[in-house]
Amino acid sequence: MKKVFFALIILLSNFSLGQTKAGTDMNDLQFLQTGGMWVRNLPTEEPIKGNPYLFENWNNHAKIFIGDKIYRIGLFNYNIALERFEAKLSEDSVLVISTGAVKKIEFNNIVLKPHYDIEFNKFSFFEELGNINGSVVLKKHVTRIIQGNFNPMTQKKNTPDRYVHEEHLYLLKEEHKPLERLKLKKSAILGLMSSQEKIKVNEFVKKHNLRFSKVNDIQKIFKFYNSLSS
Repeated sequence: MKKVFFALIILLSNFSLGQTKAGTDMNDLQFLQTGGMWVRNLPTEEPIKGNPYLFENWNNHAKIFIGDKIYRIGLFNYNIALERFEAKLSEDSVLVISTGAVKKIEFNNIVLKPHYDIEFNKFSFFEELGNINGSVVLKKHVTRIIQGNFNPMTQKKNTPDRYVHEEHLYLLKEEHKPLERLKLKKSAILGLMSSQEKIKVNEFVKKHNLRFSKVNDIQKIFKFYNSLSS
């Protein structure tokens, strides 16, 4: 059975149960303390506007599924830029959670599961939006930094760098095979369906005024599509 490690940098041995944040189960905290470590949450020299996290605040409660056990953690977030899950147990430090043995993580009505991304030779976490013709439709949260305007006269930036959050869709046709990027286009989405399904989906899209270029609308479309066979 895979060993479970919770990582990085300052030991939790001095963290008392009296400091437990709301939403974190005492037994789960003790489990996290076993080999657990902290990471200093220090600001960068040149602050970047926005943040690299999935949610702006930390008032999130998570359930972490490892083996046949479920661990409940409060003040939880997903660092999109570093692709890691963090639990904020103090104002200036966070607990980084190793995901080597994690089956799935649920928080804020989102379910993230690991899938192997052969392009980058690593496991990443995706939302599963549904199945279509034997393929799994996946959504990945990504972020990138847009550089601020640089003034060559002053050698300083007039505007700060900023984070931009994006959502990319993929098709997983077979485990351990390259993921295929799914374009947010009507032809690409409907091209995955049979003629009869296309008719019903088109009617649903028109009725609810949905757009094939918006990820949130695509999620609704796939939810409806999956209901056709249920």
